[in-house]
Amino acid sequence: MQNIINVFEDPLKISILELLDKKSSISAGDITRELKSSPSYIIDKLLELKDIGLVKKTVNPLNYNLNKQLYEKAKKHLSELSN
Repeated sequence: MQNIINVFEDPLKISILELLDKKSSISAGDITRELKSSPSYIIDKLLELKDIGLVKKTVNPLNYNLNKQLYEKAKKHLSELSN
């Protein structure tokens, strides 16, 4: 859980998660355009989020989705820690 909590210290990762929370499925290119960041930087962040389970990658089409259950659990845990 600590790795997931650390995600919330990175503003770009937070922006990616918030964007994925609004959209059910989105490509890396669309994320890059929405967040106005470099493609390689976005891909690196997406891979980090995928490695800890917060993001899932679909193959056809090649998109990214939020693991909403884990995301909500992490937000709840973070909220409890800050109280």
